[in-house]
Amino acid sequence: MKDPLVSIVIPTFNRSHVIGESLDSVLVQTYQNWECIIIDDQSTDNTGDLVAKYILKDSRFQYYSRPLDTLKGANACRNYGIEKSKGDYIMFLDSDDLLIIDCLEKRINAFSKYPKYDILVFSMGHFTNLNNCFIDGARKIFEGNNGDTILEFIFGRKLPWNITRPIYRKHSVFNGNLKFNENIQNFQDDEFHINLLHKLKPNYKVIDLTDCFYRVDLKSLNKYETPRGQQNIIDSLFDYYGTILNTFSVDQKKDLKKKIIVKLFNQIRFHLLPNSNTEILNKTLVLFNKELKLTSKEITILKIISTLNLYYFNKKGYHKMTKFLLKNI
Repeated sequence: MKDPLVSIVIPTFNRSHVIGESLDSVLVQTYQNWECIIIDDQSTDNTGDLVAKYILKDSRFQYYSRPLDTLKGANACRNYGIEKSKGDYIMFLDSDDLLIIDCLEKRINAFSKYPKYDILVFSMGHFTNLNNCFIDGARKIFEGNNGDTILEFIFGRKLPWNITRPIYRKHSVFNGNLKFNENIQNFQDDEFHINLLHKLKPNYKVIDLTDCFYRVDLKSLNKYETPRGQQNIIDSLFDYYGTILNTFSVDQKKDLKKKIIVKLFNQIRFHLLPNSNTEILNKTLVLFNKELKLTSKEITILKIISTLNLYYFNKKGYHKMTKFLLKNI
C-alpha cells in the first residue's frame, strides 16, 4: 500500500496554552498522508478558537467536541476519535506532547519492513520546552510474549509503553469491540493495553527509536497529588482490577495472589485519604474476595489499611503499623 493514511487522535481539555506546539509538530511532518482528529473534552478556555486557526491553515486537522452523552475524560475522547478516523493506521498524541519531524515517515516505513506486526512501539523522550528535548537514558525497552507483557504492565516498575509510543493497524486492533474504558480516569494506558493483549493477542514489535517527546510539566504531574487526583485513583480500582483478574486463569490467580494483594494494599496506603469516598474501594474488596478467595487474614489486613488511612493517616505509629501489615500479607 502506497502512502497509507495515518489517523492521529488527540484528546484535549483546556490546553490552549500548549496544544499549538503539539499541532505544529504534526503540521511539519515529512510524511504527508495524515489526518489529525482533535476531540475536545468540553474545554472552557479558548482551545476551540486556537484549533480553528489550524483548520483554516490545513484541512487535514479536524475538530470535534466530546458528545455530551458520553463520560468526561480522555478515554471517551479517544473512542470518539477512533469512530471519526478513516486511517489505515491509528496513533494517539496527548495535547501537550510532541512528534519529531519524521515520526510518521519512520513509523510507516517500519511497517513496510515488518509487515507481520499489528502494533509497532517506539521510544519516547522528554522535554520541558521546545529548546530542551532529551532522550530518556532510563527508557523502558521491553518486548516479550503477550502474557509476559501483561505481567509487566501490572507488576513492572515502569510501564512497557504509554499511549503515544505505539502505532496500530486499525483493522487489527479497532475494527472489533475493543474500546478504551470510559469509566476510569487513571491507569488508562495500562488497562487498555492489558485488555488488548489479552483479548486480541496481537503481534507487536518494539523499536528503540525515539520519535516523540513527553512534556515534563509539574502542574500536570502534581494533579495526582490533589485530593481529587487521589480520589480518581481510588475510583478507578474496580474497573482496573476487573480487567486484570479477567486476564488470569484460575492457576495464575493462585500463583499471583500475594503480588496482587500487595499491589492493592500499596495503592490504598498511598492514595486513600481521610474523607475519601470508599464506595468503589469497597466494591473492589468484594471483587478481590470473589476472584482470589481471600482468607480471613487477608480480608482483615485490607480493611485495616483502609481504616488506618481514613482515620489515622500519618499519625503516631501509622508507618510502623502499615509496614507490619504489609509484612504479614
